Amino acid sequence: MSRYNLRSRRTLQPEPEEGLTPAREYKPPPGRDASASAGLAVETTPKERESSDTLLSIGDGLLFLVLLTGRLLNAAVVQTAHVPDEYWQSLEVAHNMVFGYGYLTWEWQAGLRGFTYPLVFASLYKLLAVLRLDSVTLLVFLPRLLQGLFTALCDLHLYKVTRKLHGKEVAQWTLLCQLLSWFMFYCGPRTLTNSMETVLTTAALYYYPWPQEPSTRVSSKQVVIYLSLAALSCLVRPTAAIMWLPLCGLHLVNCRNKLHTFTLHFIPVSGPKAGISPAPLQLSLTVVLFPGLWLQWLTPWLRVSTVALLLVTNLPLALYTSLVHQRGTVDVMSYLSQQADRQGQHMSVLFLMPCHSTPFYSHVHHNVSMRFLECPPDLERRPGYMDEADIFYQDPPAWLKTNYGPDVPLPTHVVMFNTLHQDVEDFLTEKKFSKCAEYFHTHIPLERRIGNYVQVYCLQAT
Repeated sequence: MSRYNLRSRRTLQPEPEEGLTPAREYKPPPGRDASASAGLAVETTPKERESSDTLLSIGDGLLFLVLLTGRLLNAAVVQTAHVPDEYWQSLEVAHNMVFGYGYLTWEWQAGLRGFTYPLVFASLYKLLAVLRLDSVTLLVFLPRLLQGLFTALCDLHLYKVTRKLHGKEVAQWTLLCQLLSWFMFYCGPRTLTNSMETVLTTAALYYYPWPQEPSTRVSSKQVVIYLSLAALSCLVRPTAAIMWLPLCGLHLVNCRNKLHTFTLHFIPVSGPKAGISPAPLQLSLTVVLFPGLWLQWLTPWLRVSTVALLLVTNLPLALYTSLVHQRGTVDVMSYLSQQADRQGQHMSVLFLMPCHSTPFYSHVHHNVSMRFLECPPDLERRPGYMDEADIFYQDPPAWLKTNYGPDVPLPTHVVMFNTLHQDVEDFLTEKKFSKCAEYFHTHIPLERRIGNYVQVYCLQAT
């Protein structure tokens, strides 16, 4: 199968990677019909084929070290919260698995989630526990550094797959757009299944046998690697199937020996992920690829101006969202962890906030009593169903009176957003709570139940 330039439609000669000798042109034997060997555009030596299967060539290895350094710094900078799933679908599950206490949300109790991604962090937690290094600081910081390493691998493979399909110049501009993206800076190092799905998908796309790739350069090992990464991405996040089902179908249609490929590659690899349900496709790779294609056609002056514009518009947003926006719910857990160090089992916490607003035991690492307003869906479809959070916000004083009557022990700490203070002020005064800590959360609350500050009220000793 010939390889074509997407702009000029002329046949491309394969570009050797660093450290490889150029591939020699294939000449069919005398008397053989040239059309019979149309798919054999190039011939490579065994040494070249072995090198092409290597994950990192010399040049790519140095690039990866640069990317890794950048992403580790990126992970260290991120100190805010994005969405509950970065804790409740990864770190909280891992903490429960290793240390035997914590809270599992309704999806895990109903068996609707897989443990593939939490197992990554559970392994890290177990190692820290064995070495007796399971401090709160390491439990919080190391998973994000690990995800930063995965994000660096994502950056590298985005560069390599773009170089493979569009050449080195486009790959360089695409990688630059990826590194300047405020959203990748903000979300890449977070312990989200979406982040890991992006890493696995990008790596799998590099090994995928694209139609413009000469069939002689597609080894059985390459096919197994891409199918394994694709299957793993679907195990981590089943919605990845909407991308991989058509791509795997395209590969099967284009390959020469369909029965061989299907029985020896597809069935062994795809068997464990049967039954997955498709969902919307991740667009992050497309978002950075198109600017990379576009930038190569600009004049040098326009290129510099465009990069400067990307830097000026993305860097402030990246730093604001990573250092300022929605940090109060993370900072308050550090305070509670310190209080648990002092008070131990005598401490108890009530979170009067929208459900899953904060991390939980993974950021406290003490088996103290903590309660938050739950919001599971009504799987039984009962008429007029309201979850606990909605019931509370409908009438906060009534909920507090019902749940904390005269004979019910009071929590030692109440955590809430400042917007709730007026509704529960009488309860706090009556029960002798006083404000003991306050943390800035955001300048722009995303919903009315969220405030600008997170407040902590402590029960006064009598």
